[in-house]
Amino acid sequence: PHATALGYLTSGLYEDKGAYPSAVDIPNVKIFRFEENIYYANIDAFKKLFIKNIGFRVEDQLRLMNEEVTGVEREFKAAIHNSSKSKKQQQHIKQRFQKQFRNGNTLSNNENILSNGGSVMDDVNLDQVTTVNESGKIVQHKIIQVNEFQLVDEMELNLDEREKEKEKKIAEIKRKYQPVFEFVIIDCSPVNYIDMMGIKTLIQIYKDLKEVNVTVLLCQVRPMVYRQLQRMNYMDIAGKDTIHVTINDAVLHALKTRASRGETIQLPGTAFPFVGVENLSYTEDDYDGQVSC
Repeated sequence: PHATALGYLTSGLYEDKGAYPSAVDIPNVKIFRFEENIYYANIDAFKKLFIKNIGFRVEDQLRLMNEEVTGVEREFKAAIHNSSKSKKQQQHIKQRFQKQFRNGNTLSNNENILSNGGSVMDDVNLDQVTTVNESGKIVQHKIIQVNEFQLVDEMELNLDEREKEKEKKIAEIKRKYQPVFEFVIIDCSPVNYIDMMGIKTLIQIYKDLKEVNVTVLLCQVRPMVYRQLQRMNYMDIAGKDTIHVTINDAVLHALKTRASRGETIQLPGTAFPFVGVENLSYTEDDYDGQVSC
C-alpha cells in the first residue's frame, strides 16, 4: 500500500509533499492519506505508514509517559504512608481533642501533652523530660507542643498540598510527551471499504493520540465507509465533529479551534486571526451520499 503526507499548495488544495516540493505543512496540523482500503490484511502496513508520515510513535510515547506518571503516583502513595496518619488515627485524635474540649481541658500552643508512648506525628515538636515517680523510678516522658485543632487542619492541608503537587507533576509529564502538532487529518478519499479491524484501529489511534492532546479528524469519507463507521459507533467515541467533507473543511475546523483560544493562525502568505467559515459536516441521515451544511 502507498501512503502520503499532504501539504498546502493554494487555497483549498492539498497534495503529496513528495510530489510537490512547494507543498507546506499547516502549522500544528498533519495530513495523512492512505491510498488503499483498510482491512485486516493491511492493518499493520496502515499503522506503520501512519507513524512514518506523521513522525510520531504514539504507542512508545504513551508507554514512557505512563511509566513516569506511575512513578509519580507511587511516590505520592509512599509519602502519604510515611508522613500522615490513617483516617482511623485522625479520627482518634479528633475524638480525643473533642473530649478534652468538652471537659474544659483545652490546650494552647504553649501547653504540653505528656504521653508515655503511642504514635507521634512528624510535624509535631517533640522533646523529652525526665521525672521521678512516687516510687522513685525514673520515667522518660515525651512532650508534645501542639494546638489540637490546628494539628488536624494541618494534617488535611498537607494531604491537599501533596495532591496538588502530584497533579502538577503529572501535567508537566504530559506536556513533555505532547507532539508539536495538535491535529491529524486522515484523508479517506481512496478508501472504498473498511472492515471491523480497520475501524477498531482508527478508534485506537483516536484514543491514543487523545492521551497526548492530539485530535484525529477524518475527511472525504465515502458513504459506504461512513455507514460502517456508524455501525461500529465511531462517532459516539470520537464525536460527529471529527468527520468533515473535504480536507479544507477539516483544516478550517482545526484553525477555528485554535482561533477560539485567541491564537493567531498563520497560513503561507496569509494571517487568519479568526476563521468565520462554518465547517461542512455529515449528518446521520446522509446515507445516500449527500451532505448538508
